[in-house]
Amino acid sequence: MLFLARELHLHSGERLNNYVLKIDDGKVVDMFPFESECAAMQLVDVVVIKSSPAVDGEIINEDTFSAGRSGRYLCAYSVAYDGTLHPL
Repeated sequence: MLFLARELHLHSGERLNNYVLKIDDGKVVDMFPFESECAAMQLVDVVVIKSSPAVDGEIINEDTFSAGRSGRYLCAYSVAYDGTLHPL
């Protein structure tokens, strides 16, 4: 599934705008700058990438942006208005 993130927060703490994420089975398999819309793309306002799985509904805290751990996959979460995380 493809998601267009207007605001993308990487696990390193870096923030990017207008990036496309390819998610497969809850894991980020590719990401690239937005160039054009496609029919299967879903718009998400804010996305957070974490190096460790989060529980659905977890609230963003300082651990959200901890440095990635070698050999672990990255997970992407949409951020609701109340600050809770929900897996993409």
